[in-house]
Amino acid sequence: MEQKHSLDELERASYMPFTTPLETPFEEALLKSGKLSQAQDIKSQSLDGVWKLCADGYTDERLNEENEWTDAFNAEVPNSVHTNLLNAGLIEDPLFAKNDKRARENSYRVWWYKKEFDADPELQNPTLSFDGICYRAMVWLNGKYLGMHSGMFGGPDYNVSDILREHNTLIVKIFNAPSNPYAYSEYADFDEGWKYGTVINCVYGWHYACIPSRGIWKSVHIDSTPKTITEKPFFAPISTDGTVDLILRTGGLKASGKVTVNIYPKNFEGENFCFEVPFTKENDGDKTLHYRFKIKNPKLWWPNGHGKANLYAADVTFAPDNDIPTHCSTSFGIRTVEMGPLPDGPREDTLNFTYIINGKPIFVKGSNWCTTDALLRFTDERYDRFLTLIQKQHIQLLRAWGGGMPESDYFYDKCDELGIMVRQEWPTCWDSDRTQNEWELADTVARNLKRIRNHPSLVTLAGGNESDKAESPAMTRMARACYELDGTRTFYKTSPYGGAIHSYTTYWDRNDIDASLRLSAPFIGEFGMASAPNLSSVIKYLPEEERNEWPPREKGSFYYHMPRFNECQGAIDIDFIGKRIHEFTRAETMEEWIVASQMAQATVIRHLLEKMRSQWPYSVGVCYYKTTDVYPACSWATIDYYGVPKMSYYVVKDAYEPIHAALVFNSVDVHSGDSLPVFYFDDNCETEGRDVKIKVAAYGENLSCITSKEYDASGKTGFSSRVGDFYITEEMERSQPLFITAEVLLDGKLYDRTFYWLNYKDKPGCIFDCAQASVKCTVSDGAVKLENTGKIPAVGLSVECPSCDETFEVSDSVLWLNPGETTELRVNITDGLTVKAWNIKEFNI
Repeated sequence: MEQKHSLDELERASYMPFTTPLETPFEEALLKSGKLSQAQDIKSQSLDGVWKLCADGYTDERLNEENEWTDAFNAEVPNSVHTNLLNAGLIEDPLFAKNDKRARENSYRVWWYKKEFDADPELQNPTLSFDGICYRAMVWLNGKYLGMHSGMFGGPDYNVSDILREHNTLIVKIFNAPSNPYAYSEYADFDEGWKYGTVINCVYGWHYACIPSRGIWKSVHIDSTPKTITEKPFFAPISTDGTVDLILRTGGLKASGKVTVNIYPKNFEGENFCFEVPFTKENDGDKTLHYRFKIKNPKLWWPNGHGKANLYAADVTFAPDNDIPTHCSTSFGIRTVEMGPLPDGPREDTLNFTYIINGKPIFVKGSNWCTTDALLRFTDERYDRFLTLIQKQHIQLLRAWGGGMPESDYFYDKCDELGIMVRQEWPTCWDSDRTQNEWELADTVARNLKRIRNHPSLVTLAGGNESDKAESPAMTRMARACYELDGTRTFYKTSPYGGAIHSYTTYWDRNDIDASLRLSAPFIGEFGMASAPNLSSVIKYLPEEERNEWPPREKGSFYYHMPRFNECQGAIDIDFIGKRIHEFTRAETMEEWIVASQMAQATVIRHLLEKMRSQWPYSVGVCYYKTTDVYPACSWATIDYYGVPKMSYYVVKDAYEPIHAALVFNSVDVHSGDSLPVFYFDDNCETEGRDVKIKVAAYGENLSCITSKEYDASGKTGFSSRVGDFYITEEMERSQPLFITAEVLLDGKLYDRTFYWLNYKDKPGCIFDCAQASVKCTVSDGAVKLENTGKIPAVGLSVECPSCDETFEVSDSVLWLNPGETTELRVNITDGLTVKAWNIKEFNI
């Protein structure tokens, strides 16, 4: 029988990569217990800190040592030009009101940076390195022109051994990225220049910010450089039995020496291991040193929700006898990643979408990750906030999509720690790989893949976002580089492709919510609905005179903070969102409009997430769009720019629960005679051998129970089990709104509950006009205890902290609490809390 091949297998062969790292000859290395002494880190001098920054001027004047830069101001490196201007008080906050239009002019000026410094005398054969300049730059050291560099994501590097002095002056001239700015509307601009440069492109106006990046936005340093150049060591686990390959690529190797390796647990208790191996002169020239070793009793790295994210730390010293020893500290995880076919087997027109981690096929619960700040302020604290919230939302995969950037070391360290898998896309969108510089893209892949490939969280690679063909020479070169520098991860040209879909039918096409509920595909890479941030966040970017206006003024800041500045292809974005608003509230105030937009978003996302889970193994994953924002605005994110979760965040968290009961709907309107499939999800078979019941109940507009039914789910473990059907009666059809709850009862105790709102569209605001509930609240020891003291269920119950919303965390929200029930929520702040529900008035605790 002829062997069938999947589309990704055929494409990999078509890229014709040379030998991948794992295909080179290897030497067995025997691990011993203990720790070996190693060389110190290579001497390095950071040039981060205060620089001089100014705009415009002639090159001869700027380079003349006798001319003072009287127009310069102190600026921090790393940082963007716009952030430095803001910090110096020279521009107003570009994220507030409509200030980005005034700040934008600074994207189209020439900027000059200058750093005076004394060189560390211990530097040997020094190399000057820039980790990120945006975008095109010329560099001079002590008046000596070093060269020009283009590309945002690493470089240039210059050997400065003949130029460096005791006291030095470093000057960098930064030009525009390729630009094509034009007026998008009478008050908003757009720039398509990103299609010709290797940049973060979601700050060029097509999303919501138009502040093209400029500046030395990552670190600058001078490093001692061995004559024998080595790449960062590559640790590649090849089996769950603990077998790991270590690959060291060297250049100019003309000596004997030794490689010393220490391996030890990073985030768990365990044994230390080490080995030391010699290399000889016979290895002259460029050489790949390849060692294979086996760790005893390995602790595996698992994705979020499937086990612990165990990590190993490693120290590697490469020590030629006649050269500076190179020392590198890194970390890795023992885990395997395979991409398996759908149940009908490999197909030449379909990609393998099933993620098989450590031999276990999993349904991937994912989202899209957007670059988090238009001004390039990527602090550790900001990553901590977003990624911790994402992990608690039960997300297992982030698609770092092609509108953003190759993510930072800290991002990957945090994803490793939290068990969040990453699909890293290179910075191309909508066939821009045809117009972007091929060599810049190839350099971006090479620099960044070597930097991030040890991270177990990195599971797949891709060429970019939403390109129609993705068949350019640049795409082929990027794909080939991914296999030649890594080879352990599958490369996908783009998304959607090969059976995956993206869909915004309920937004751009302004179709009913039901259109999203009816989507189906093996893998969904993007879908969603835009909504406003919470009222407390919206107030942060509105001028004071606009905060109490409703409806918002025409051409005002509320409208401006929409996708595409509220003007798109002859339509306005508030109408795209507004299409759904009056299905949920009467929108008589700004807060009502915001709540309705978030309810629409929550409704669109949660139903499709649960439907995709129910169709396992024919649907194997979904990434909703999205978790994070680059700019404060009405958008598709479930966590707003400031780090404040929306209502949709908690509804998604509920839909992604590992143990969960759900009903699958094709419409938010249900009718007498409809049969709704009831599903039970148990991602890790945790309830095997236990008594499991699913209880489904329907409630009318007065919130009295119309009917309920119980289903036996005992023994129904795994990603998806259909346990029965729930039938709609005439009384349910008449109810506006209709609520349905689905509960998981483990050994007779409530474990999980979700609730649905239906039949609401014909009576705007009816969801909030239901009978009123009564809730008592008590706060103590980092917890809020909620007790329903009335006779009516509390619907959409939540605890918030408006004064500290950017740091506040609560363990759950948007709850259904039956009469007589009590629940306890963990909180990290206990002062200034408010309690609200859809059917109780807000009150302070």
